Amino acid sequence: MIKKIIIILNNDEFYDDAQLLARSFFVQAEVERVYEEIKKDGNFKPVKTVEISSDGETCTLHLNSLVPRTGTSDLSKGQIHDLFKRAMYRDISAATGITLPWGFLTGVKPAKRITGILKDNPGIDEAGARKRFETMYLVRPDKSRLAYRVAVNEKEILQDRLNENGFSVYAGIPFCPSVCDYCSFGTVPVKSVSEDTIEAYVDALCNEIRKTADLIKGKYEKADSVYVGGGTPTTLSELQLGRVFEELRKCFKTDEITEFTVEAGRPDSFTRGKLEVLKRYGVNRISVNPQSMNEDTLKRIGRGHSEEDVYKAFELARGLGFDNINADIILALPGEGPEDVMETLEKISRLDPESITAHALAIKRAAAMTRDMLSEGLTKEDMEKMTGYVSEIAEGLGMHPYYMYRQQNMAGNLENTGFAKKGKESLYNIVIMEEVQDIIALGTGASSKFIFDNGRIERAINVKSLKDYIERNDEMIERKRRLL
Repeated sequence: MIKKIIIILNNDEFYDDAQLLARSFFVQAEVERVYEEIKKDGNFKPVKTVEISSDGETCTLHLNSLVPRTGTSDLSKGQIHDLFKRAMYRDISAATGITLPWGFLTGVKPAKRITGILKDNPGIDEAGARKRFETMYLVRPDKSRLAYRVAVNEKEILQDRLNENGFSVYAGIPFCPSVCDYCSFGTVPVKSVSEDTIEAYVDALCNEIRKTADLIKGKYEKADSVYVGGGTPTTLSELQLGRVFEELRKCFKTDEITEFTVEAGRPDSFTRGKLEVLKRYGVNRISVNPQSMNEDTLKRIGRGHSEEDVYKAFELARGLGFDNINADIILALPGEGPEDVMETLEKISRLDPESITAHALAIKRAAAMTRDMLSEGLTKEDMEKMTGYVSEIAEGLGMHPYYMYRQQNMAGNLENTGFAKKGKESLYNIVIMEEVQDIIALGTGASSKFIFDNGRIERAINVKSLKDYIERNDEMIERKRRLL
């Protein structure tokens, strides 16, 4: 198994492409960069692009000769980078026999590429669009089918539910009952902070909501969607939740919007009283996220709830009238195989959620898990079975794939896909993937996104530190003001 990747490349512009694609082939490997002097005449030593060490643990990539240099003046920057990645992909694949389901795509939003093909080629049919996508990016046919279905579904939903001059709102609550081992978000275990600190955060968040709402008066027609995420928002008390939701209602008229989502998240974090607060303020979509229905797995990853908690959470939410519930699961959790995933899916299907979001485990530096745990003991065939099971169960429940994204260091080099029943899809999830309207983001680590007429996108990013956010709250508002 490749444990180390050595990238020999002098071109800074293409290094990110190189290390991302190399890690797509060898997920567990560490990367080292080596600069090699380039001769003035532009010639390179006649070496193979890919060299595997005799012990099979090191892959050396000689990439300077792959950097496009001539005949590219009429190409966009993106097309030039694609030329580099295509050549690199083909050489690694030829040397190792490894192919990747998404070809040389390393970006977060593969369906957006299909959307671009459909936009640039009016009248093109599915077969033509998929063939072009597969040829351009060396994508596998089953993945091009998935990307096409997502792109078409996204387009239909946006046409039906998006206002011409609308915007979306994200509000983040960073607290969690505990931090799961795979988590890399800036979450704060609630037991590690004082009640005064939590109150101070709620104060700061409400302040940012009010002052940001003042900034955008007259700029937009109305909010299309509001998404409260985390962390685990329902870690807050009923009173604290009510304070946040009251500000959102006053400032963004949440009682008039189509979609108001709260990531209730962990089923051990909310009570009847908290769900009643959500209902009172017009929340019409929630997530209850088991991740797995295997008790041993839940303990292993530090999840902190039981299978029974999930059943109780659904029963409680249904009893209060919530008719749009999403369930998240994670594929390739340590110790789980395809049979475990199928068992989780079968148990969740009995609860009949309106949507299921399946994430392939991705290990980030900030997570307690290590790369060695990613896909440990799993084969490529195992991962294919898992994703196949998700599609089978979701579509058996009358759902279709409506949004998708990818991350670095994903098990099986796969994707995260949201499936939903018609009319129950999350508009916010599509907006953030397709980048079709401004997003006003509030709270620690939140990233506001402003889309200008020429297609340029600018971000105003809040600090991640809880302490800094509370103490520098007005600075977060000023960052938005500059772009607005």
